[in-house]
Amino acid sequence: MKHFYKITSLVVLMLFITSWAHSSRLTPQKKHEVSLMISATTVMQKIKQKKQIFLVDIRHQTQFAKFKIPGSMNIPLSFIKTKSFLKTKPVVLIHKGFGYTEITKEALNLNQNGFDIKILQGGFPTWKHKGGTLVGDPFSQKDLNKMPVNIFFQEKDYENWIIINACLKPPEKNKALIPKAFFISGKKNNMKTGEIVNSIFTDQSPLKQKLSIPPNNPMMSVIIFDETGNRYKQLKKEINPAFKHKVFYLEGGIQAYQRYLKYQMLANKPKSQRTKEIGHCEPCTKQGN
Repeated sequence: MKHFYKITSLVVLMLFITSWAHSSRLTPQKKHEVSLMISATTVMQKIKQKKQIFLVDIRHQTQFAKFKIPGSMNIPLSFIKTKSFLKTKPVVLIHKGFGYTEITKEALNLNQNGFDIKILQGGFPTWKHKGGTLVGDPFSQKDLNKMPVNIFFQEKDYENWIIINACLKPPEKNKALIPKAFFISGKKNNMKTGEIVNSIFTDQSPLKQKLSIPPNNPMMSVIIFDETGNRYKQLKKEINPAFKHKVFYLEGGIQAYQRYLKYQMLANKPKSQRTKEIGHCEPCTKQGN
């Protein structure tokens, strides 16, 4: 029985490789600027050696108030260009661990205008995994790996993200939404989602070789989604603790992403048509607006 399970698991893994490689060729792959990244270990060494650097946390101030890296300052990304004193030392941007699209774009612009900007590779999840100090409310740190749907929309086509569809039903409808995603759940699959994820981060993984993923790609991470996000707690238990900081979960699942896309499409339509399709907002109707 164990032998049969191993063979079945291997077959599922090879199907994953073939499917993912095919969808990756169909989906244009974008690349982030890896040269802008700085590892958590390097930042910790600089702090320990008392090197002159600015740690700039670009999250919203309410999030910064809940927890932070000691010695960091809170400045929104779009405001950094107005802080000329930041040009006097190298700057490390502290972030949630995703959403590199906007951060990278702004960092490149800042570096062209006299700043010395680096981006903390992996953000808070990697910082915490590497033993970096965080001060504040520990309960606020439990959802570090949840990715909002708007950020997922920006990031999904970048080559460093491997996307896994963990929905229980076959991906007939959501495959068109996220063609790069591979479907691994379902009653017929004996291989758990966690086994696929753990294999991805193994140095000799056939998956990495098949997809030509550079073994030293510091930004390679996984995004998992299910129907509504209700199964994430169980899925997290399947992931090797050594890799958990590189695994993210789509907030609200595929259903939340579908709603996001719907409202994005409606946003470009006339107000009268938007109202017709989604109806009146009950609180607004009561107020007469």
